[in-house]
Amino acid sequence: MNVLSPLLTKPDAQATQRSVVGDTQSEIVNAADTCTDARVGGCVGGGDDGRHSAGRSTKTEDQELGRGRSGVVFRSLDGSGRQVARKVFGSSGVTKAVQYVFLGSPNPYMWNEPAVRTAVLRRRVLAELVEYWFGSKLRVARAYDHDWNEVYRAFDMRCELVDGRHAALHHAYTSSDDTELEDATGQIMKPLQSRLIESGFDGLVWQAGLGNPVALNNFLCEGSDRRGGYRWAWIDLESGVPALIPMNPLQLFKFYLPKSIRHRGPLFDDVDIGKLRTYVAGRRAELEECLGGERLCQLDTDIESLAQNQQEWKSLARHRCSVGYHHARGSITDEQAAWYAEHPLRWYSREALRAVRSTPRILASCVARVGRLLAKIKVIPILKSCWSGMCSQAYRERLARDYVDTRITRWSARGQLSPRHAAALRTQLQKEETSAYVTDFGVHLAIKPVVKLAQFSLMPALWVAGVVDDVFLASFLIAGGCAVRTLYTLGRCVQNALARREKPWVALGIGTLPVVGNVAFPMQVIFSGAHGERAVAQFILYDTFGRLGQWFPIWGGFDTLTEHVANRIPRVVLPKSATVTTLPTEMVESDPCAERVETAVPEPVSV
Repeated sequence: MNVLSPLLTKPDAQATQRSVVGDTQSEIVNAADTCTDARVGGCVGGGDDGRHSAGRSTKTEDQELGRGRSGVVFRSLDGSGRQVARKVFGSSGVTKAVQYVFLGSPNPYMWNEPAVRTAVLRRRVLAELVEYWFGSKLRVARAYDHDWNEVYRAFDMRCELVDGRHAALHHAYTSSDDTELEDATGQIMKPLQSRLIESGFDGLVWQAGLGNPVALNNFLCEGSDRRGGYRWAWIDLESGVPALIPMNPLQLFKFYLPKSIRHRGPLFDDVDIGKLRTYVAGRRAELEECLGGERLCQLDTDIESLAQNQQEWKSLARHRCSVGYHHARGSITDEQAAWYAEHPLRWYSREALRAVRSTPRILASCVARVGRLLAKIKVIPILKSCWSGMCSQAYRERLARDYVDTRITRWSARGQLSPRHAAALRTQLQKEETSAYVTDFGVHLAIKPVVKLAQFSLMPALWVAGVVDDVFLASFLIAGGCAVRTLYTLGRCVQNALARREKPWVALGIGTLPVVGNVAFPMQVIFSGAHGERAVAQFILYDTFGRLGQWFPIWGGFDTLTEHVANRIPRVVLPKSATVTTLPTEMVESDPCAERVETAVPEPVSV
């Protein structure tokens, strides 16, 4: 029998589709002894994601729904023709490096079969407990089974496909009494965190959002409930990184480090089985009343299987994780894996030598990538575009309108704008009274590429040539865009003063700020009280601040709490009268969670 069984199990054609309930240690050992030459391997991604391949199939035409730190998710069909969400586990980039440091290998779910069984069983156990805790308010996307994916050379997991969307962002037509985000965080995530801690699911608290703003995109809204709130589905329960980088450092010392010490390693979806058993035993009567006797018996069975598979996964020595991963990737043979498993120092020496040898190749790849990015910069077209932007008002208007229209399309594709709201914004965008500030907004967009070109090409070249000193270079890199915007807005102030029109003082002040200065003229419209133009101006503001949340390092991204908080900044800092826009009567808003965008698809995306 293989020294590393069952972690070096190689899936055969007959055993790739398995049910985890009822697996015994002997079955796992037999699978390791009778495996074929196909190897367990890795894939791309990292969140709640997966590309479909039934058994050893190489089929790849499934529709991608989203990707994150632990994998890629696809809409797929199972053997019975049922639509499922197939999550292919993977690891790449910085996430892969973090996993190597803290776990000893990339994502265990992509190559370690007991880890995948544990993930499936955790979902089954939590599906029952979440129903007991929340009733119809929240449910878990159930896992059906797992597969070996030949295309990605990694394990995948088939889960229930949830028809929902993420919490709604604010925009110009958002109702002032919208509480969708508050419902998700206050009525779902925080109570869920307490329940998970109470029942022993210490590692799952990360995926429920304790100190992790990215976890908001693990929940999809399925519609309104009878009490005026919303119904939610928890779609991603598998972490991409260990729970050691909360946004709030107090949570690290208050919860995550003590729990990591208790579990003897970084928290990575760990379950305190003893605490879970005690919890279920102490509430057996209530659970039986809620679930029924048969489901409660199945819950007991699933908990015992969960304990067995988690123990098998978590008891693997650190160097054996690394050996098992490389064996799964096919970079070492069965005999080499068995030998290195017993000689950790020789294995780490091999890894160190491999890292040294690969360093020049990695550096060359990085240089080549930068070169390809620089080669894509078309200097002449950029200069022509900027010249047209400075000389042609029609071009400036078209540039700004095209930009806003593209952003409306992006929001619609994400399900954050209903068809009626998108149509209302596009209608407002084409109205004549918006042309003044749209033109000025277009100028700021037009000069931005030139400023970036000067900041990162021209000025560094002049600095190397000794034409400019360090102080001037640093000042231009930091404030070059602000200075150019301010010069243009000063010119507009003088022009309006001579014509005895309202001077854009608000735009002048905001234009001096980095990043957000690009929305100076939309802010001017809102503060000037031009009600007919506010809808588009507000949309630009909400979109711009939301994108700042998307770009926030580590804790940012689409549909994260970081994006939502940034998106709400205009609503907080501006007067209420300046942020409320009434939708035309023929476009009255319906339930924001029930209304779907026709081109949008459910996006089970995770961290």
